[in-house]
Amino acid sequence: MRAARGALAWIALAALAGCAKPPPDLDGEPGGAVALPLGETHADTLACKQGDCADWYRIEVPGAGELSVEVAGEPSGAGLETSLLDAKGAPLAQAGGGSGTARHLHSSVTRGAFLVRVEAADRDAKLAYSISAKFTPPPPPPPRAPEPRFETLRSPVLEVEGRPGAESFVLLDAGEGARVRVGMRGKLVDGGKTLGSIVIQNVYPDGSRARVEGPLAGSISPHTVAEIEVPVAPAGAESAPAP
Repeated sequence: MRAARGALAWIALAALAGCAKPPPDLDGEPGGAVALPLGETHADTLACKQGDCADWYRIEVPGAGELSVEVAGEPSGAGLETSLLDAKGAPLAQAGGGSGTARHLHSSVTRGAFLVRVEAADRDAKLAYSISAKFTPPPPPPPRAPEPRFETLRSPVLEVEGRPGAESFVLLDAGEGARVRVGMRGKLVDGGKTLGSIVIQNVYPDGSRARVEGPLAGSISPHTVAEIEVPVAPAGAESAPAP
């Protein structure tokens, strides 16, 4: 009688064991997503028959840039469906299908948290896989070009060319040696009064020739000088000659 009761007890225990549910799959939902540090590789498995059909991962991104996620299944990425989502669950990228190479997910991102879902497409297979994430910040902006600086070169007016009412030119006592170049601009000044504007037309080793722009506000005298704006080269550099 005791033997019969013992047999019945073992049968009951076996039945209970057969009905026992597998432990809950905590990372099978977004709320239980596993932290995936950037630059590290995490290996895991999926076995849908055992209640493990999907794994979720959470990636913290430090700023704006490009986020890339690679999921490599074994063998050959067979039966994996992958998705990249933002923290609210909006899809950013998807990759999956049948057997093939590793799944690559990519998206432009900003600072914050992002989710990756890895799902078994084949519900009957047990799949092994590895996952890694890489973040690439944007390249730094190019250095800002320094603002050009100028110094005023003062040169005596040696001679005036031209007839009254016609286009006129002035010869100046400043040329290549004074860093004067064709196209530089300046003005004629006499006694603190500006007479008009000039543009350098020709440059010689010891002098230059400038065209007077428009009518003058006074007569050119022996005291008239030309003030020309000459670029100042940055430290360690020299001014490049104008073409």
